[in-house]
Formats: sequence, structure tokens, C-alpha cells
Amino acid sequence: MQLLNDQKDSLNDLSDTNLQKVYTIVNIIEEKFELLRSGMFKINTDNKVIDREAATDALQYLQRQCLVVINKITYDADPESQTTFSLQLNIKGFLKYKEEVKNCYDKRFNPQKSSSSLNFPPNAKWEEIMIQLIGETTARIKIQDQKAYATDYKDLGFEDKRTRKPNKQWEFLKLLASNDGEIDWDKPDAKDSLKKKKQQLVLALKKFFKIKSDPFYSYKIEGKYKLKLKVLPESN
Repeated sequence: MQLLNDQKDSLNDLSDTNLQKVYTIVNIIEEKFELLRSGMFKINTDNKVIDREAATDALQYLQRQCLVVINKITYDADPESQTTFSLQLNIKGFLKYKEEVKNCYDKRFNPQKSSSSLNFPPNAKWEEIMIQLIGETTARIKIQDQKAYATDYKDLGFEDKRTRKPNKQWEFLKLLASNDGEIDWDKPDAKDSLKKKKQQLVLALKKFFKIKSDPFYSYKIEGKYKLKLKVLPESN
């Protein structure tokens, strides 16, 4: 059986088997949390969903990520019997991580659900688009009345090809999200270097959403960089 031994393993580096285990246990935790809205609870697992060894392995992996603390594991000698895990949840960290897990899982096992394969409405306008940033690498996109989809910086075109990490345009998007979608030149964050980042951000957004018009309002009119689409930080 493949074990999740390395806490440094990123989701993208996990084997299919291990990603399945993490995805399953994350869904079980999420369902329980949504029911109780508490950081202290118990979950029960059985072989119909995930066996004891796999559940324990996945939970220990999440514990190494500082997302849960396993306070107690209860079961009897029969390996087919139900196992009870008493957990303490890092709520904020888990809510970030579950989006990353689901996005990674969909990209690997359900590629038709990936945002990169979405058919955006041909008449879509920037003002009808919402991007909410989640954690350091993930975002949720909603356009018109379509269902919201999870994506990441790679799908959006914000990957540094040398380091494989988020590029400067992603950081600029995060800066805009923290400033209500705009940057005023009177603000300390407004620097000359942002002009180049803004130009590259425009190209990436146009390419992803397939909209030809400028995603920013006119600088001459606004006197600042102001996005037409809504960009939200995680806390909203």
C-alpha cells in the first residue's frame, strides 16, 4: 500500500491512490464540519467508503500539514468494523486546503470540470465576472449565472515557467483583490513597475476569458488602475 510519508509532498506530486485517499477524507471532514460548524468533532469511516488504514494514513498526512489534530482513534479488532476518529480542525487552514484538493482532484480525474475547459458565454462582459482568491494558489471563478468553478494560477496563465510558481501578475492580482480591485497612485503599493505587470495581467485575462476588450477602466478617466471584473480576497 502506498503511504503518505512525506509532509512536503504537494498535492500535484501525490500518486493517484494517495490523492484519492486525501480527497475522500477531506470530503468526510467537510460534510461533518458543515453539519456541526465546530472545530472539534468525530468522524466515522468504514470499508464502504475508505478503509481504516487508508483513512488513518490520509488523516496523518493532513496532520503533518497542520490542518487537523488526531486526538483519538477508536476501533475493535475486526478490520471490517467502523473506525472513529476524534479530531481537532484548523478551520481556516482546512477551508483553504479543501479547495486546493478538489481542484487538483478534478484536474486529474474529472478534466471536464476544470475551469480551463469551461465554455464561457460568447457575450460575456467583464462586469459579469467574479474571481475570489483562495489561499496562495487557488481561485474560484463565477461568470453570469453559471456555477462557480475552482481553478488555480496555472490555469489562469500566471505561472512562472522557470520556477513553476505563481508569477508577478498573480501577485498583482492579489494586490488588486486586497484593494477592492483598484490601485490609486497615491497609495504606497503604486509603483512604476506595476505598469508592466498591469499590461501582462491584461493579456492573461483576455486570453483566459476570451474577451477582447480591456478588463480595466480607462486610466485617463479614473486616474487609477481599476478592474471592471470583481476580484475578491479570501476573507469576503
